[in-house]
Amino acid sequence: MALPQPFSRFHFTNLTSISNASPAVFTLANHNLYVGDTIWLETTGALPTGLVIHTTYYVVINSLTDDTFEVSGIAGGTPINTSSAGSGTHSFIKTNRARLSVKIQDNE
Repeated sequence: MALPQPFSRFHFTNLTSISNASPAVFTLANHNLYVGDTIWLETTGALPTGLVIHTTYYVVINSLTDDTFEVSGIAGGTPINTSSAGSGTHSFIKTNRARLSVKIQDNE
């Protein structure tokens, strides 16, 4: 039996925007990314010039907030600049492992 649509176990998250700037700023409310996380990009159109689909990018410390982040082609590297706005809906998938947090509890 064929599936009615393409099946993928991966889920890409749509971005609100990627700025045409030096450096490019990615915007998504509560993105839950941390410095050193790795992502891949997808688009329904064309990514801003300077970015390529299915390429590993690293989240860097520059301008990292709950709602914005920047990426580099190498861990801890210089943020990537973009020179066009691109077109379509841009999305990303986090490609490194989930982070675990430790909670110490006193069981006295």
